[in-house]
Amino acid sequence: LDAMFKHSPFGIFIKDAAGRVLAVNEEEARLWGRPREEIIGRIAADLIGPTDAKRMQASDRHVLETGEPISLIYRGTPDVPYEWLQGIKFPIRDNEGAIVAIGVLDLDISAEKEREREKEAITFQLSRSGKMAGIYYWSSHFDPITGVTSHSYDRDMLRSLTGRDEIPGDYAEYLKLT
Repeated sequence: LDAMFKHSPFGIFIKDAAGRVLAVNEEEARLWGRPREEIIGRIAADLIGPTDAKRMQASDRHVLETGEPISLIYRGTPDVPYEWLQGIKFPIRDNEGAIVAIGVLDLDISAEKEREREKEAITFQLSRSGKMAGIYYWSSHFDPITGVTSHSYDRDMLRSLTGRDEIPGDYAEYLKLT
C-alpha cells in the first residue's frame, strides 16, 4: 500500500465518514496545490471552493448511503494546478461490512480535455469552411485490425449539391470509388 501511495500516477486519498482526510499521497497533494501536512486531518470539503464542496459532500453522501462507487469530473479553479480532474470514489468497509471511510482516486485529465477541445474546433472549422465554399466532403477510415475501409460523408450537403432527395446506399458514383 505504501508503494502504491508513493508511485501511483493517481492522486489517492482516504477520508472518514465525516469527510476528514486520513491519508493522502503526494500526487493528490500536488493536485490540490497544498502540502500533505496541510491536508491530513482537515475536512476535505473545506479545502476547495464552495461549488465543488457541495458536489463533494453530495457524492460522499451517495457513496455512504448506497455503498456504490461513483465517478465525477471536476473543473479546476484558479487556486489548483489542474483544469479538469476525474475522480472515482468508493466505500471502504470494516470486517463487518459497515462503511467506515471513502477512498478516492483522482486523475488530472486536463490534457485529454484540451485535445477534445482542439478536435471539436478543427471539426467545426472544417464543416464551416466546406459550407462556406459550397463543397462536399467525405472521409475514409481504414481499420488495420479488420482490414475494412469505411466511408462517411455529409448526406445533407450531398443532397443540397445534387438536388436529389434520395441518396443511393452505394455512393460510389459520387465518390468514384473502385
